[in-house]
Amino acid sequence: MKLKLIPILLFLSCITHVYAQQKMIVISPKQTQQAEKLYNSGLEKYNSKSYSAAIADLQKSIEINQNLKASYLLLAKAQQANKQSEEAVKTLLSYAAKTERVDSMFFLIAKVYFDEADYPQSINFLNRAVSAYTPADDKTIYLRGLSYYYNAQYAEAIADLDKVIAQNEVAVLYNDRATMKKANHDYQGAMADYEQAISLDTNNVEYINNRGVLKYEMEDYDAAIEDFDYVIRLDNQNFNAYNNRGIANAQSLRYEEALADFNKALALHPDVYQVYSNKGYVLYKQKKYEEAIQCFNLALQHNPQYGEAYLHRGNTKELMRNPQGACEDWQKAADLGVEKAKEYINNQCQK
Repeated sequence: MKLKLIPILLFLSCITHVYAQQKMIVISPKQTQQAEKLYNSGLEKYNSKSYSAAIADLQKSIEINQNLKASYLLLAKAQQANKQSEEAVKTLLSYAAKTERVDSMFFLIAKVYFDEADYPQSINFLNRAVSAYTPADDKTIYLRGLSYYYNAQYAEAIADLDKVIAQNEVAVLYNDRATMKKANHDYQGAMADYEQAISLDTNNVEYINNRGVLKYEMEDYDAAIEDFDYVIRLDNQNFNAYNNRGIANAQSLRYEEALADFNKALALHPDVYQVYSNKGYVLYKQKKYEEAIQCFNLALQHNPQYGEAYLHRGNTKELMRNPQGACEDWQKAADLGVEKAKEYINNQCQK
């Protein structure tokens, strides 16, 4: 059960700073109108997802008016949408040379890297943004906190969220900081933050689900199930709650309840390979080996690189007196980085 932070609501176009231009060039009204017309054409093409055509219009717009901020920002968005992230960074850097508020451009560059999961570079440019303008705004510190979190720098992430929460006591920030504290093994601190998030947004199913996951990881399975029950009462189509409750029920040896939960989850999302594997594990524990094998096969059909399914299928084959098949599956699991499979191979597959 993997927690996810609430998606941040920051977009390249959502910039609140006023930009001061360092250099001005004289542009005739006719040229101005032409640059703006090309921008509007690029915007229309961007909105219709014709990104290459949008890029061409926006580049022409900038050639005519090198100080039209909107064209730079939209060009960067179009380039990123067109899988040209490095070009987007170059576009934003080129406008950074034209504005005194360079921190805003560094923030947007960091957002490009964040979206590409290049968290070290995101942190790099956010640090530059903080150095370029003091005090740094909350969205810069918040994005840096998220970047630290995804880069497994949990103490730094929590410190940044502390700063943002000091200025903005909103539920989403407590939820995010709780997730960071949990990753940093501060379970009591995480619980306090989830409680605060829920007190500020009482019926938010994601916060309640996250609290349930934390209770599960603290091995308080009954309390976790109560939270997942609560989520399902609020939203009876909540896939995560059914899957998570199934895991908690399985851990509590309530296998029939677990199977019912996994079946409900699969009815909602029949392509999630982990749930097939979860269901297979329960069937394995019930000694329904043929049915378990079918579930592991389905998990691997949806994701052939899912090592845990090979591990569990190997365990099942071993109990079905198929040692060769078991060793073959354990080897596949080991090749995919499952350490437990290597132990089984060493102990049971060496001749």
